[in-house]
Amino acid sequence: EGGDGGDGARGEGAAPETSGADEEERGAKRERDEEAPEAGGAAAEEAARPTKTPKPADLPLPGGGIGGSQKLERVKELEKTALSAFCRQCTRKGALACLVGKKAVFYLSRPEVSVGRSTKGGCSVDVDLSAEGPSSKVSRQQGMIRLHPTSGDFYFQNYGRRKVWVNNQVVPHKRRSVLENGSLLDVGGLSFLFLVNRHALP
Repeated sequence: EGGDGGDGARGEGAAPETSGADEEERGAKRERDEEAPEAGGAAAEEAARPTKTPKPADLPLPGGGIGGSQKLERVKELEKTALSAFCRQCTRKGALACLVGKKAVFYLSRPEVSVGRSTKGGCSVDVDLSAEGPSSKVSRQQGMIRLHPTSGDFYFQNYGRRKVWVNNQVVPHKRRSVLENGSLLDVGGLSFLFLVNRHALP
């Protein structure tokens, strides 16, 4: 009887027995609990990391287009190609420069040319602006385009009574204005782009 009592006391004070499967399950749960904060910390760190915002010029455009900076470079390349083609065309025609309108192109092959409106009465000019359009507001002897022999600059000398504009600036009667490459010449409501053949100039 005394032995039975001792066994009973031991049974009351001892920890309950557990199987090996229970121990493994609790160990796996502890590992999951320990890994969870680490994963959350990594996610938070990734979210807090600053991201590089692409510049508007570098963003792709709908339809496979290009950004602003790339487009500007492309335009510059096209302008250079167009200018080279223009200079070759002028060189073939022996032109120093030209006036380009919407309908007509005038190649200037001499260092001094007259500009105006030819008439049936015998008034003749080198550059007859009536080929571009209605020229009733253009003087018969409107002016001269001259190439300066030493500076290599072109000038428009206004001999007509009617106003002439170069780059939106009025050229008064008997005054002159420099014609740079790309200048806009407006005579009697007719507009022309003045282009210089740099290949033909010293």
